[in-house]
Amino acid sequence: MTLFKLSPWLPLMVSSITKLRFNSFPFPFIRAMGSVVSCGKKGGASISGSQIEVGLPVARAMSMSNNGDTGEIIEETVCSESDLIDEGIKSVELSGTKILLAKTKGNVYAIGAKCTHYGLPLENGSLCDGRIRCPFHGACFSLKTGAAGAKCVETLRQEGFKGKIMLITAEKTIPYDRPKLSKAMHLDADSILLRQPDFYQKANIDVKFRLKVSKVDPITKTVLTESGESFKYDKLFLATGGKPRNLMVPGSQLKNVFFLRTPEDANSIVNNAKGKKVVIIGSSFIGMEAASYLVSDNRSASVVVIGSTSAPFERTLGSAVGQRIQKWFEDNGVIFKNSAKVSKLEGTDKVEKIIINDKEVIEAEVVVAGIGVVPATDYLKDTKVNLNKGGYVVVNEEMRTNVEDIYSGGDIVSFPLFLNRDSPVSIGHWQIAHKHGHVAALNMLGKKEPFYSVPFFWTSLFGKSLRYTGYGAFDDVIISGSLSHLTFIAYYCNGPKVVGIAEMGKAPAAANFANYLFKGSSLMKSQVQSNGDIALKLKCE
Repeated sequence: MTLFKLSPWLPLMVSSITKLRFNSFPFPFIRAMGSVVSCGKKGGASISGSQIEVGLPVARAMSMSNNGDTGEIIEETVCSESDLIDEGIKSVELSGTKILLAKTKGNVYAIGAKCTHYGLPLENGSLCDGRIRCPFHGACFSLKTGAAGAKCVETLRQEGFKGKIMLITAEKTIPYDRPKLSKAMHLDADSILLRQPDFYQKANIDVKFRLKVSKVDPITKTVLTESGESFKYDKLFLATGGKPRNLMVPGSQLKNVFFLRTPEDANSIVNNAKGKKVVIIGSSFIGMEAASYLVSDNRSASVVVIGSTSAPFERTLGSAVGQRIQKWFEDNGVIFKNSAKVSKLEGTDKVEKIIINDKEVIEAEVVVAGIGVVPATDYLKDTKVNLNKGGYVVVNEEMRTNVEDIYSGGDIVSFPLFLNRDSPVSIGHWQIAHKHGHVAALNMLGKKEPFYSVPFFWTSLFGKSLRYTGYGAFDDVIISGSLSHLTFIAYYCNGPKVVGIAEMGKAPAAANFANYLFKGSSLMKSQVQSNGDIALKLKCE
């Protein structure tokens, strides 16, 4: 059997594939941060080498050679059983290395102490149903099976699929962490790889670079590329991602007008912005992250943000939070032009100025357009694969399309979300793409796994992180904490219920609320009115 995944690279992270050799008695095991953790009833924990045994109060760390033979065994007492509370997390050290112990339903598990995404601590994460949710970015790590999100091809290998797997991508590099591009625009692809190159070789995954798919033929089960190559498939996973929305105004073809999608795009913006007047079109996440980066450390002469709303992030976070963030940016030197419409760009060869609202002139030597993305699905328009009016691939809860043996996920799909009463939504979040790939792979293998997840996203601005979780339109916002000091929880309410929260400096409020929604619980507006810090105290029940 041959399985294909077409992708510009979804940012998906999972644990490595490791062959285990256990001791004489059975250990349940977990994979965490590239290590394999085995758990017993005696307790303790360590994270040294490739295999970890857990026992209370003794921790045994075993290094393993490539052929799985056990190497040196290190034993060290790290805690007593009374130090661990049920449904609790405790940080311990073994030989100077920090790890986490988690106790749930009477069992003790060990996991690496840092999230694999940004290397941030999981110690203050939210534990629920045997999963630790990262308090910073919402990624989930199962105490029994590894990261909850997994790229499709990696999951296939983890689940034991032995057949041929091919990845076809228009990119020139292996998967990298795309969300970092607007947060740290100087980074190149090699510095943000999700896997080292030898991973794909060892996993026997055939990667085809710089190939743009022109057509999918479901009848002959063939993928065709613009360069004339063709590939047969048995199962096909489509994850071609989004492409930047075009500026549909005169002058958008001028030089020094940039869109941000690849490391090369980000690097070009940085190289051209030095000492220049930068104008960013768009005041949502990509635009604001780019503004934060380019206005800092003299990376540009000036930064102006043009937004269509009365405040940045207004549609997502509401006017109060948006206005406070605007003030924060203005204090750092960013100029805003709100409720504005770009009429045209002007210049001879390179862009020189932008006209907004048909009259106001803004000088511009570099323009960055961050006005959203559209699904890259043009190659499917003449096929039988069902696309909605927005061009998104319609899938069911198993990430299946209407065409047999074709699955899809990531930024290009419209999928059922339980928080929307299982009605279809399109959400371009890193964490959602994780789960799509994982679920699609399981269903390719016949495991009948439905998609079930709570949207969670974050942004990083001037070194501070803002997190949002939930889903749904809101008619009221209750803010707890100090908005002026940027340490707050914002509760987004629709009628009597809280449908989402955003927080800065209040971790793990967002992670707690995500786990609360995941369990099917509802937080009521009246509860928030009685206790504004309730999200910090929510328990997974």
